[in-house]
Amino acid sequence: FYAEQMLKTLGREMTGEGSFRRGVEVVTMFLEKQGFKPEQYRLSDGSGLSRENKLSAHFLTDLLVMMAHPPVADLYRESLAEAGVDGSMRSRLRDANSSAKVFAKTGSLATVRAISGYVQSESGELLAYSFLMNGPGAGAWRARSVQDEALKLLAAQ
Repeated sequence: FYAEQMLKTLGREMTGEGSFRRGVEVVTMFLEKQGFKPEQYRLSDGSGLSRENKLSAHFLTDLLVMMAHPPVADLYRESLAEAGVDGSMRSRLRDANSSAKVFAKTGSLATVRAISGYVQSESGELLAYSFLMNGPGAGAWRARSVQDEALKLLAAQ
């Protein structure tokens, strides 16, 4: 709900029309200004629930890398849930015994499980990642387990 309203608000503030179409136009203009090409993605709504949305893990990781630079880096990272602390990540990676921190946005729908964000590794490096899983093998428990193991490997860097 919030993502949909934010998209419509972007449209209203930037073009005078608070609609999905205008919001997507504003986001598209921003992405193009950052060097992303329209053939790299397709947006239809703000929530990601539309079957018309098409984003790859590669695209999302590139976007995360871009957002990790000033002046938006801290604000953007702080908008993500922290593993073991809050939001959809509250119960995840609690057993990870390290100084690393994992920040993420998760998503799920039917047989789709996604997680994207940053790992502040034990060495202090900020790593961007995106894991998008779909199909019958992407059951909630199995997908979460695979994602968390991959995040532990990144955190150990």
